[in-house]
Amino acid sequence: MIKVGIIIPVYNVETYIRECFDSVCGQNYAFIECIFVDDKSSDRSYGMLQELISNYSGNIDFKLLSNEENKGASAARNKGVISSNSDYLYFMDSDDTITATCIDELVCHVYLHPEVDLVQGEMLCENQMLINDLCISKKGFPDFSNNKYWVRSITFNSLPISPCNKLIRSDLLKRNKLYFKEGIVNEDALWIYELRMHIKTIAFHYPYTYRYRMTPGSVTISSKNERKRIEDLFFILDEYIKGIDGEFKALDNFGILKQFYNAKLINVSVENDRYFRKNFAYSIKKVVKDDKVIGLYKLFFLYLKLPGAIFGNTLFFWKKILGLLYRYNKLVERKQFFF
Repeated sequence: MIKVGIIIPVYNVETYIRECFDSVCGQNYAFIECIFVDDKSSDRSYGMLQELISNYSGNIDFKLLSNEENKGASAARNKGVISSNSDYLYFMDSDDTITATCIDELVCHVYLHPEVDLVQGEMLCENQMLINDLCISKKGFPDFSNNKYWVRSITFNSLPISPCNKLIRSDLLKRNKLYFKEGIVNEDALWIYELRMHIKTIAFHYPYTYRYRMTPGSVTISSKNERKRIEDLFFILDEYIKGIDGEFKALDNFGILKQFYNAKLINVSVENDRYFRKNFAYSIKKVVKDDKVIGLYKLFFLYLKLPGAIFGNTLFFWKKILGLLYRYNKLVERKQFFF
């Protein structure tokens, strides 16, 4: 049987941890290990988990680990991955819940497609602004694909960045050392980019299996340490450029161009606006000098340097450019696949 390891980082979630724990306990799939990794919580989260696990009797193998100091969700997830002995890994957050048949439904795709590297599940997200980022039902993905060019493209461009609700082959992560970069903000964006280099097959499950809760003060919506966020953003963009692969050059160039476009539209405070624009201009300067960036794309990267007001007035033109590049990219993809 296929053993699944559920990895859950924990930090100051005493309000939600029991509901999270109960949703794991309620799984109808028998072969599960669940690893909670407490990231030096200052509330009752760790103690509550100790009590919940000690009172549990069932098939799930619960483990409670802890970091000696607060290191962030990346370090907690990495510790869980290293400690796991499962065939597939599944990430969830400690303030979220999963349906009773979640793991069983996702594992069914592994039995249907034994070679599948990743199964992406659907989320129930009440925040309308995040639906496009986290949900897959309206994106028209197939149930399964082993077209490595399509998989590479979709993993970077359209797959939800969050590691949650993904069932991933454990040996793929460990063999390729696909751990989360510690000490940076938005580490999920870099992790999914590195993951795309190794995922060759993917499946999608459309009935929702995961309930995403957006909690007040969570890292994803906090406005603190904005300068650190800006620095990490450009670190990640720089890593994108370094990771361009010759065989997939057109796919990677297109995806990275979209990421720079998204960065261009970020709202920055007045205090850090000049700092952001300076870093953005410097990052574009490095891009256009890089041999891995296709000449045609360099022109569009330079286009992103236009001042905000002028760029805003030309968004229609920009979207037309993206459409042309997308069609060009699809032609390259089909040529690579069929020839």
